[in-house]
Amino acid sequence: MKVMLMDFTQQKPSAHPEYAIYTYDRFDEKSFGVNKWQKYKTVASLKRAIQEARVLYRSNRFEKIEVKQRYIDSKLERTVSRTLKVFEPKSYKQKEAMFYVACCFIFIGAMAALIVLQ
Repeated sequence: MKVMLMDFTQQKPSAHPEYAIYTYDRFDEKSFGVNKWQKYKTVASLKRAIQEARVLYRSNRFEKIEVKQRYIDSKLERTVSRTLKVFEPKSYKQKEAMFYVACCFIFIGAMAALIVLQ
């Protein structure tokens, strides 16, 4: 199995910001652990990046799509990356919220059991 490592120290980033589109494949039980983020494309324009991300989102092939900006902070002399736009179905957000609510109930139940048993 070959593992490719990218050497980011030798990359010379541009002075202008660039916009990258990242995709997250839909969950597949057969390939558990392989589902991950992939860099789809890098473009120079924010408008173009959002247009392409929207087209990908409408294709319904991916679970989630993000547009990130990468630029150089000359004062700190480093490359900075930040997420500008996220495209994901509402049902995914609802599932995440339900998970957090269930965790809270389990935690509260465990604390109540501890108090009663003392």
